Amino acid sequence: MLYLFGNCQSGFLAEALARKGHPTTFRPLASPLTYLSCNGRIPRDITEAVARFGLDPFFNDRTLFNQCVMFSGQEPEARLFLINLFHETTPLFLNEAEKYAIYVDQAAFAFAPGFKNWLAARHRAIVPHPDSYLARFGDMVEAFRARHPGTPLVILGRLSHFPFFGPTPFSYLECWEKVFHRAGPLLAEWAAGLPRTALIDVDRIFAGIWADSEPTIEAHCPFLRVKRGPDGGLTFRRDLEHVGSLWDRLADKIAVFLDTGRLDYGPNETVPAIWTERPHAPETLSRSRLRTLLSSGANYASGRAVAAFFSVPDTDHTKLLAEAAPAMPICHHTLHMVRHYAGLHKNPALLVWISAQLEKIGVFTANGPAYQRLYESRLKQIAAAVTGRGADADSLS
Repeated sequence: MLYLFGNCQSGFLAEALARKGHPTTFRPLASPLTYLSCNGRIPRDITEAVARFGLDPFFNDRTLFNQCVMFSGQEPEARLFLINLFHETTPLFLNEAEKYAIYVDQAAFAFAPGFKNWLAARHRAIVPHPDSYLARFGDMVEAFRARHPGTPLVILGRLSHFPFFGPTPFSYLECWEKVFHRAGPLLAEWAAGLPRTALIDVDRIFAGIWADSEPTIEAHCPFLRVKRGPDGGLTFRRDLEHVGSLWDRLADKIAVFLDTGRLDYGPNETVPAIWTERPHAPETLSRSRLRTLLSSGANYASGRAVAAFFSVPDTDHTKLLAEAAPAMPICHHTLHMVRHYAGLHKNPALLVWISAQLEKIGVFTANGPAYQRLYESRLKQIAAAVTGRGADADSLS
């Protein structure tokens, strides 16, 4: 069994490994601090409170076991551990007396007011400082390595924020923008000092993908984080968390590591100079190309088309969304972009797309009922804004 720990990036990789025939377990983590402060055990008082108030649904898969223990010796034998540089879920709640910290979704407070009172009497909310994240992560990995020394451990890095990956690359790991340029060598040196531990250089893996596929960042990372500034203008950041082409290639690299115990890189797996030397230029796509992408039925392709809409903000492409509505899948990244696009062009034709999405989210159960409710709520808010019956679409969060 392979055990992968971290955030959605480890989850995507776990799915790719499973498709290739490697039994894999993925465990989402909340923060390095929970594992470090719990010292390999689940605190009894919080366990009892969770059972008493029925709070299991409010950990968003970051169970107390995942947060505090990660792996126990009573489980199927591990062939490999993998931990990725994951962003922290905050706030955490620190028990002042016992000095442990845990995460629980604050939606639990409305569900069980008694739990909110119980927690407030014993814990205080904390937000670990982003600038000390790498130290926390390193301490967590070293503690985990010491408790489970016999199994190979792989640390999965992150994609660097190269200028060519604009506009303004974005990572959910808050410190990464500040430290990525120096983190790679430091992480590699640190990992080499741990027994049976290796670091995957994601920049080099992505360079290999780039060398034998479409060499545009939009083809691999199409989703934009959009924000309206105080002056009313939109700003854009490219989401480098969701790299659709990365996971199968990483799975192949790990499969070789399982057989050989080595992480080697090929001649094409070298960062091209263009990534650092040339700034990003937004792509513009023809109307026929936009129509093809939107009608593909694929998350990344349709998201790429919607992102390209913003390259020509004075041109209203809403009717293309309406035409492609039957084919476009459920995707909250695309929904985020469509919401802001609706603020630029309050075109009632978008209601056709919204109607199709409402029908699809009604039967989309893969991400659970909370996801369905939130997605449906956002669609209805956009519809109200477009028709002038609710808040302005740009103000929706």
